[in-house]
Amino acid sequence: MLAVIGGGRHGTYHARQLLKAVRRGGLPGHGVLVVDRDPGCRAGRELAGAVEVSLVIADWLDFLRRWLPAARPEDHVVPAPLAPHLLWQWLAGELDAAPAEPPRGWRLPYERAGPAGELYLSAASRPTARPCMRRATGTWRT
Repeated sequence: MLAVIGGGRHGTYHARQLLKAVRRGGLPGHGVLVVDRDPGCRAGRELAGAVEVSLVIADWLDFLRRWLPAARPEDHVVPAPLAPHLLWQWLAGELDAAPAEPPRGWRLPYERAGPAGELYLSAASRPTARPCMRRATGTWRT
């Protein structure tokens, strides 16, 4: 099973790509689960007719706590790109671990504290943008 966390824009994109691979035979025996709190999420609306896709209405962390212990080696999680804390929270719960203050001062272009005390780091000077070629002009956008 392929569990996509989030049924918004990013999750719908990932689920659609996985669905193509499943239908082509590139992921034999796999189905796609899309996990979202909103039964009317984008993935639920756009992928409603796909028999290979199931929508699971659940809180993401609650889902991971139930699903991961029973997951098989061939199962995969596609995490939400804006929620890297989820797998940490799941693992911390499994290990009965408490959060600790992360080390600071990495001297990276992007070092921001998150709302729960986590620390987001990136060596990219613009972590939300990638250089790409503009097709119309043939110039690079950075």
